[in-house]
Amino acid sequence: RDAIIIATSNAGAERIREYIERGYQLEQFEQTFINELINANLFRPEFLNRFDEIVLFRPLGKEELLQVVDLILAGINRTLAPQKIQVAVEEAGKKILVDAGYDPRLGARPMRRVVQRAVENTVAKQLLAGTVAPGSTTIITAEQIRAVVGEAADGSSMVSPGPGVSPISLGQ
Repeated sequence: RDAIIIATSNAGAERIREYIERGYQLEQFEQTFINELINANLFRPEFLNRFDEIVLFRPLGKEELLQVVDLILAGINRTLAPQKIQVAVEEAGKKILVDAGYDPRLGARPMRRVVQRAVENTVAKQLLAGTVAPGSTTIITAEQIRAVVGEAADGSSMVSPGPGVSPISLGQ
């Protein structure tokens, strides 16, 4: 039987970003980068040789993260659909979410937590308070989001891998 196994890692994401910022295309430095991973002892050559293909991805930028926010919001709306409630977030609010959840080392993974804190928790409080009725759309404003994310609304990330946590993670 044949199997396709996809493994992802942020190993070397910062290095990829450096190459791209210097104007290189992914194809121009792919083999050099893989050799750097081996030389840095991030992956043993025997491990990498088990893969038929290693694909490097361009790091996500803020434009792509806006799309991720839209996908997460669509999921929230699917969850709320049985209650006939919709959630909308102002465009300025989406940009605040992206600024608060953007961490170039971690990609889109932290965005889910930021949206959960700023949007889902706000909607949950409204539902518990009875201020959202079935058949309605609740609009989350930029001000509401800014109140939740606080200082991160200035463009700095509210996401941190935490003390002692390496930005390199396998299988995530």
